[in-house]
Amino acid sequence: MAANQMSKIEHRHLVLVGYRGSGKTSVGKNLAKILGLDYLDTDIAIQEKAEKSVKEIFADHGESVFRDMETQILKELVAHRGTAQPTVIATGGGMVMREHNRKYIKQLGPVIWLEVSAKTALDRILADSFTGEQRPALTDQNLADEVRVMVSDRLPYYSACADLTVKNDSDSHSTDEVAGEIVNLLRQTVWYAHLMTHLDS
Repeated sequence: MAANQMSKIEHRHLVLVGYRGSGKTSVGKNLAKILGLDYLDTDIAIQEKAEKSVKEIFADHGESVFRDMETQILKELVAHRGTAQPTVIATGGGMVMREHNRKYIKQLGPVIWLEVSAKTALDRILADSFTGEQRPALTDQNLADEVRVMVSDRLPYYSACADLTVKNDSDSHSTDEVAGEIVNLLRQTVWYAHLMTHLDS
C-alpha cells in the first residue's frame, strides 16, 4: 500500500478505480456507509440516463459512444464538485484509459485503486452471472484471456491515477475489512480532516 500527500482540501469526493471484480461496488458502498457519504456508480448513472444497459449501449452505439458518456459524467461531476455533497464514486473499469478522464478523476478527490489479479478478477466475474450478462465483451478473445490482457494493459493507468493503492485480492478479507483498512489510511490525510469538519458543520 502506498499513500501520497493529499493537500487539495477543496476535493470533496472519494474515487475508486480498478478492474471488474476489484470490489469497487461492494467496498464503495461500505465506505460511503462508514464515512456518512453519498454513493455513486458511474456505470449505473450512465445506464439510467441512457435507459439501456452498458451491453446494450455498446451494441446499439459502439464503445466510443459509451466512453464519451463516461467523459460527460466526469465533466458534470467536476463542474458541480464545489456544491455537491461529498460522495464515494465507483468508476467504470475502463474510464481511466482516456488521458482527460484521468485528469477529471484527479480533480474530484483522493483516488483509491483497488488492485486485483487477473485470476481473482476472473473468478469473481464468473461468480457474478448477472453482472456478466450486463457487460459487453471488449475483445474477440475468450473471457479468461480478455481479463488477463485488460488487467495488464490497464495497470499503468490505474497506477497513474491512484493516491492510495489497496490490494483486494484475497477472499479471506471481507468487504467491511477492506473498507475499514481504507478508512484507516484516509485518516492520515488532510482530505479526511477537511471531510470531518464539513460533516460536523
